[in-house]
Amino acid sequence: MNRRLFIPIVLCLTGLLLLTGCIYIPTFGVSIDGTSNLGRKIGNSHSTKSIRVGISTRAEVEKLFGPPIRSSDDGRLTAYRWKTRDGIFFLPICFWNEFGYLPDDRTRYFLLTYNSDHILARVEVMTQEDVRLRVPQWLGVPIKSTR
Repeated sequence: MNRRLFIPIVLCLTGLLLLTGCIYIPTFGVSIDGTSNLGRKIGNSHSTKSIRVGISTRAEVEKLFGPPIRSSDDGRLTAYRWKTRDGIFFLPICFWNEFGYLPDDRTRYFLLTYNSDHILARVEVMTQEDVRLRVPQWLGVPIKSTR
C-alpha cells in the first residue's frame, strides 16, 4: 500500500468506526461475580468429570457445588445459577454513560433432576428467560428458596 494513503485510510476507518456509536467486544461467556460454569464439571456416565449423570448422587453434587439456590419440595429438582459476560458494548462517543461501556451480562441456570434413589438423572441448562417461561409448568410443584 502506498505510504501516503495509509494514514488517511486509517483515519477514515477510525472515524467510521466511531460514528457507529457502539463497538461490541465479545468476551465469549466468561464467568463473573464469583460464579463458575458448572457444566465443565458435569458429564455423561462415561466421562471422567467429577459429576456424572446416572452415577453421581445428590450428596456428591452438593459437596462439590454447595447447596442449590432453589429446590423442589421433594428434593428431586435443584437449581444452580451462574453469571456470564458475553461481551462489552464500548461506547466511544456516547456521553450518557460515565464508564463508556455497557457489559452484556447473562444469567444461566442448571436444573438438575434426581431419581427416587437421589441419583442425578438429568441436567438442563437454561437462560433466565427459559426459567421464567418454562419452569413453573415443567416443575408442576412449588419451589422453595434454599438460600
